[in-house]
Amino acid sequence: MERLLESFRDKLERADVALVFDAGHGLMVNGENYLVPVDGKIERESDLIFHAIPARTIQALLEQANRVNIIILDACRD
Repeated sequence: MERLLESFRDKLERADVALVFDAGHGLMVNGENYLVPVDGKIERESDLIFHAIPARTIQALLEQANRVNIIILDACRD
């Protein structure tokens, strides 16, 4: 997911509209939403650091420029 986000970031520089769609697993811990890749192994809270992406990371990436930004999260959240 991190490599995909890096590639997406590079394309954002010349975009007028940015769309992020994630259909998968997510969870909320201490008020923070996380997106979990299909191969993410979350057995304890500290695994989030290595196996999940905070939703705020994607939001911060999109907010770096003045354009239309759309985020659609279709995730079951445990």
